[in-house]
Amino acid sequence: MEGIRIAFQKFVNQACRLVRLNVEHIVRSVDILPVAIRFFSFGRRTGAGEASVLIQYDCLISSFSSWLILQADPRWYPGDNQGVRYAALYLLIEVDQDAAAEELYESYSDDGSAWWRFGRALLDFRKSGDTPKARSSLQDAIKYNPYVPQYLLEIKRRPPTPPGHYGIGDENEAMYYYDAAIRAWAHTDDVYDWLLDVSKEFFEKENKKRKR
Repeated sequence: MEGIRIAFQKFVNQACRLVRLNVEHIVRSVDILPVAIRFFSFGRRTGAGEASVLIQYDCLISSFSSWLILQADPRWYPGDNQGVRYAALYLLIEVDQDAAAEELYESYSDDGSAWWRFGRALLDFRKSGDTPKARSSLQDAIKYNPYVPQYLLEIKRRPPTPPGHYGIGDENEAMYYYDAAIRAWAHTDDVYDWLLDVSKEFFEKENKKRKR
């Protein structure tokens, strides 16, 4: 545990230094700060970090959230052609910044991708639980890409090497979605039982329609 504590504190110091220097110089693929956030979370869960270090957690989260929103802000990056918003939405959910995730979602409310459709459902569930609105959002998402629940529920597992491309609503898109979103789903209490229930209901209705 001592080695973990020392490594944790070194990483915290580096993460805070990056925030103070303004993270604009970090690659926009948001690869570095998410690791810092997860390491903070690990330290908090395991007690590896001292209180004097962990007290900086909320400050870093706040800076991280603000930066993510800025990187995907259509006013600064029209169209977000690098797709930063997809990683940003689920990272914000993963660190319990749902209000910031909602703000980001609304900035691209016309996005019809799996990331946005399933993101809407996940945010609705996190906000209010199993409500008609949340169910409707999830059913809309499943109708768009019916493969996603199979991967989130790990009924199917994606191959070790991800596919080279994906199409709208196809199985490859579901694999890419899984990689981006699984941590946020896993971070949400009771979500898998809900996902399974709504998915079963959706596919049962679809099967009845086909038999008519």
